[in-house]
Amino acid sequence: EIAEVTGVQTCALPIWMTSSLDGTVRLWDINASPVGMDQVLPSVHVLKCLDRRNVCVGGASGKDGGLYPACCAYAPSDAKRMVAGCSDGSVQVFNEKARYQKPDRILRTAHRDKVTDVCFVNRGTESNTLVTRGLDDTMKVWDCRMLSDAKGPVKSFMDLKCDNDKAGLCCSPDGRYVVAGTPYQKNTPMGNATDRKSTRLNSSH
Repeated sequence: EIAEVTGVQTCALPIWMTSSLDGTVRLWDINASPVGMDQVLPSVHVLKCLDRRNVCVGGASGKDGGLYPACCAYAPSDAKRMVAGCSDGSVQVFNEKARYQKPDRILRTAHRDKVTDVCFVNRGTESNTLVTRGLDDTMKVWDCRMLSDAKGPVKSFMDLKCDNDKAGLCCSPDGRYVVAGTPYQKNTPMGNATDRKSTRLNSSH
């Protein structure tokens, strides 16, 4: 990457992925031969996240208000679908192909603020369910087979307090539960003796 890295995920080894303030998600092969005088590991693919003008701003503009991917994830079932949660609240999805250019699907209004984490729910050989979390205090569940702003998420969890741009979420290995942390501490009025929230996903999503 040519700017600060915002997220790292392993894909199907030996491939791993990073997201960065330069506006891109990059795929890397850990077995590739380093190049140049500095022996730098070259990226295999560069996936460009696009703003509303369909432009990848790139460079240091991420810190100055330009769009950049704040987090990234891949479909664990086959690693053939990748997603970037972006600073403008959008979610941008890339499907595997020989040459990546622009996102295959963009949810422009997924969240009203920066997306802090994204993850796929793994169910057997499929990863058709995507979960996203944002600084707008929401967590949303999406069906990747019908992603669109018009259709929206299949389920939204509101008032899930989020005041950290790295607030995460994770899914259980069996795909039945999603867990998200909140800033409330134990034994406080808002914390209700817990600083974690979990929800069970039903079999239809």
